[in-house]
Amino acid sequence: MKIANLYSHLNGYEYMLIHRKKLWDEIVDAISSINANDYTKTSKARPTSGRDHYDQKAINKKFEEILFPQNWKSVKTPYYVTGDITTAREIVGIRRKEEQRRIIESKGLEAIRTNNQVDFVKDRVAVEVQFGKYFSVAYDLHVKHTFFFLRNDIDVGIESYRLGRCA
Repeated sequence: MKIANLYSHLNGYEYMLIHRKKLWDEIVDAISSINANDYTKTSKARPTSGRDHYDQKAINKKFEEILFPQNWKSVKTPYYVTGDITTAREIVGIRRKEEQRRIIESKGLEAIRTNNQVDFVKDRVAVEVQFGKYFSVAYDLHVKHTFFFLRNDIDVGIESYRLGRCA
């Protein structure tokens, strides 16, 4: 695999080169070491039946095999939300999910349990690996990375994106 394009939102790339060069090198090395053509499958879905696609789960597993031994980890953060904007603003900075729930329910509102998960995190850098799901890229950028940044869990988020069909 290779980095074909790079977009540096809010100077994230430059931040990585200056402040997290070793982590950037680990990410680039992981990408470079994977031959995506070794991880393909034939689609069984009706609209794309018979077409070859990259096997997203297998490629993600390969990234795990490379990055987890280097102390990268997957992070899943559960929390509560509510439809009441005033209460939502009140609890946004609270890290303990049970405290969020208590506040929401004390106002007679429904506490809706949800979570945010990121593929790889290390030293305040988050990496999401995405395959051909346009809606997921926007979600990752504007929800996941923003969520972890606003919680002061990360300084930068990296979105890796690849079309799902083999060339």
